[in-house]
Amino acid sequence: MRGDIMRRLREIAGAAAPRSLGFVLGPVPTAPAGEAPLTPGTRRAADDAPAPARPAPAQVRSAAQAIPDSQLRERFLAAAARYLERFSADSE
Repeated sequence: MRGDIMRRLREIAGAAAPRSLGFVLGPVPTAPAGEAPLTPGTRRAADDAPAPARPAPAQVRSAAQAIPDSQLRERFLAAAARYLERFSADSE
């Protein structure tokens, strides 16, 4: 299935298509009590995202300096840290 998705993305997006995709097996988190479940096309506000346990690596922080908007840069760094925390081999 991954190959089919990548092929279709390349056909549609050309050079803008991602080079790879990552999939995680496991349960889908449920919405907190009193909150509507997330459905396709909706997303939780960035401010509601859990804070990463560790900051983004120095190499990522250095590259982020190219982002002129400080608020966007901070959100990018938090998202990168959460991604790396979730998918790094040493995060277990």
